[in-house]
Amino acid sequence: MTDSVQYPLLFIGMPVYNGERFISIALDSLISQTFQDWTLLISDNGSTDRTEEIAKTYSEIDKRIHYHRHAENKGAVKNFTFVVSQAQARSLCGQQRMMYGSPAF
Repeated sequence: MTDSVQYPLLFIGMPVYNGERFISIALDSLISQTFQDWTLLISDNGSTDRTEEIAKTYSEIDKRIHYHRHAENKGAVKNFTFVVSQAQARSLCGQQRMMYGSPAF
């Protein structure tokens, strides 16, 4: 008999670098969505602002939010590729730090 792993319906990847100005707005918007079957990976590309502090706070509050920090900036493409490689869900979408919408977005 095999164990069945239950993944969320949606994996959201958020590659970010120095996103302190917008990341809280984006995360608040995501958390307030009516659709709740998701997990989020914030992949911090070696930010030098408060991105790490903000992201860690949200990951402690909401267990669907996961935070990974690269020690140094790997470049946008490698950070995005890392996010995609970590996806564990039935669907995948990208979330830029400045994207936000209505609760039914």
